[in-house]
Amino acid sequence: VVATDLRGSFFGLSELFVFSGERNVALGARVAALDRIGSNLNWSPAHLTDGYSTLGLPTGEASNRRGCFRSAPLSSESEPSWLEVRLLEEQELSAISLVPAAWIPNLARIQHLGEGFPAAFRIEVASGDGPWVGVFEHRAEERHPFPNPCNVMWSLALPEGIRADRIRITATRHVYNEVASAYYFALGEVQVLDGAGRNVALGARVECAHPGRDGNAFRVENAVDGFSSDGSLMGLREWLKALNRRRVVQLEIADLETALREWMLRRERTWRSLGWGAGLAVSGAAGLHFWGLRRGRLRREAALRERIAQDLHDEIGSTLGSISLYADGLARRASGPDQGRLAQVAEMAREASQTMRDLVWVVDERSDDSGQLFERLRETAMRQVADMPLQFEAPEGEKAVRVSPDQKRHLLLFLKEALHNVIRHAAASQVRVRIESEGAYWVLEVGDDGRGFEPECPGGSQLEKLRARAARLGGQLEVESRRGAGTRLRLRIPCRIADA
Repeated sequence: VVATDLRGSFFGLSELFVFSGERNVALGARVAALDRIGSNLNWSPAHLTDGYSTLGLPTGEASNRRGCFRSAPLSSESEPSWLEVRLLEEQELSAISLVPAAWIPNLARIQHLGEGFPAAFRIEVASGDGPWVGVFEHRAEERHPFPNPCNVMWSLALPEGIRADRIRITATRHVYNEVASAYYFALGEVQVLDGAGRNVALGARVECAHPGRDGNAFRVENAVDGFSSDGSLMGLREWLKALNRRRVVQLEIADLETALREWMLRRERTWRSLGWGAGLAVSGAAGLHFWGLRRGRLRREAALRERIAQDLHDEIGSTLGSISLYADGLARRASGPDQGRLAQVAEMAREASQTMRDLVWVVDERSDDSGQLFERLRETAMRQVADMPLQFEAPEGEKAVRVSPDQKRHLLLFLKEALHNVIRHAAASQVRVRIESEGAYWVLEVGDDGRGFEPECPGGSQLEKLRARAARLGGQLEVESRRGAGTRLRLRIPCRIADA
């Protein structure tokens, strides 16, 4: 591995994997490096092939309902306690891996990781009734205890040509368990790999010197059941591939979220531009009327608004649709937290797409009349409170009333915000929306039979937003509500009759 373009001042790696089939042939291999930082053992090149990495345990999705192996309480720190795995037949072995136990499975357990892992131990192998042959030992009399792996699998590469059908791990020094007030020997799983990297200990016969007395949760058979205390154990190569796929999905999620944020910024700028454009259109119309050019400018304004609406629908609408479909597709392939995040991205894209359609409707001149406005408000209300009975009333058969883009926009947003408050806060069983004409005014009422509130209480930020929206429409908002008696919002705004 040669670093040719450093992003920082040094080149660092946690672990190097080299696979032949399913077997990591780099485990325990000699490592040479051009240089390293000082003489600190923490930066030794040997760590590249020691079996430790910062990736955690190679666990899958399945949860462990069986527990781990834990011995009975031991009499002292130095009482030997062993665990023996007996394979079906003698075969060549390439590695032995020990998975630490978590003391309280499926709970917050940072302080319990690796409980019961011995401070000193040895590993021996044997064939048939032959003598035990030591392949590893960390002695009890050594100055420092063996480092607790915590949530990392510890692996030992065996010399070439090792053949055995029995493997024994003997703990010779133990760490005191503060929670249980005793010494224990515990492991989450023991893996024995053959020459091809397969775990031949899975489901093997297993015995121990001090069987636990806590039922199925700490049986000795749990040491070879294919589970850690976190979940099912995967093959190392398969697990690394899954991590790589997850990384690709996470990058795709980040790209989708960035695209969505950029679209929302463009939408906000479009809303602001629409406000300025409407003001300029009104001023221009008055000036052109004075000079007798009103009709030509209005036609050009209408054409411009139609082009803007079409561009928004075609370009941004298709982009949001693609984001939603892409996120849904990724969610079906992902799992765990990534699946939830992707589903959230897809839902945000759908909501943004609906907002975009509202914006197109506001810009489109063909919807600048009261009939189109009332129908849009009806559709919005039915969609927003789809899970709740809705009573909607609006004028029918009246003389057409022309509405401006600002009126359309603020009325639509007022209704959406009012209904959002009902859904989120009112705990109502039904909603009423009524629109009626009072001379030169419209009255929009939104009522519910929910829990109600005290309108005079300070701090109602949602209510202040609705009052601000009413002010932009040149109208007044009345609020009637009592605790336990529902709420009624009454918005009264001016309207104008369309030219014949």
